[in-house]
Amino acid sequence: MIKRILKKIVNQFYIVEKVYKVDLKDKYTIDNAYDYLVMDISQINLMFEEHKTEVDYSDVLKQRIEDHNFRTFAIKKGNSFCGFFNIAFDTCYDNITGYYFNKDNKDNIHLFHDYTFKKWRGKGVHKASIIYRMQYGIKNNKKSATTAIVKNNIASEKSYLSCGFKHVESLIALKFFKIKIKLIKRAI
Repeated sequence: MIKRILKKIVNQFYIVEKVYKVDLKDKYTIDNAYDYLVMDISQINLMFEEHKTEVDYSDVLKQRIEDHNFRTFAIKKGNSFCGFFNIAFDTCYDNITGYYFNKDNKDNIHLFHDYTFKKWRGKGVHKASIIYRMQYGIKNNKKSATTAIVKNNIASEKSYLSCGFKHVESLIALKFFKIKIKLIKRAI
């Protein structure tokens, strides 16, 4: 408990994200055990009604679906929502570090804000969502994909590494609560 409180305090001033990248090649097989759908407002409402005791990002996702730069997807098994995930096709601002992804690379997609609901964790949902987005990028003539993972999110790192992503740089944000003071990029 104390360790978690201290971590939250430290994260108000200092946070590290690892940036991963992969070149997209037409060699990925989508897991057909799941259904994938582009979200609309009614689907977002249904998803968070089903998982109302866990998290509620409905307002964020509703704003995102109105922006043509983004695609927000859900992954389902039968009638149950397993999670949601996002793609940015153009410039994407990272709220954690203040970095702009895709700013100078229009051939790249940025994968972000992945969430697997707790009862579906450990069942391949996250990896399936990554591969689905990689295929989606290929179908939209993109050459590469990036993602940023907060340091120590081991489960997410393992999923991306298993899909061929490589750690290419780290972003270190120094901040005073929500005000960004400095962003440091470190190549690997």
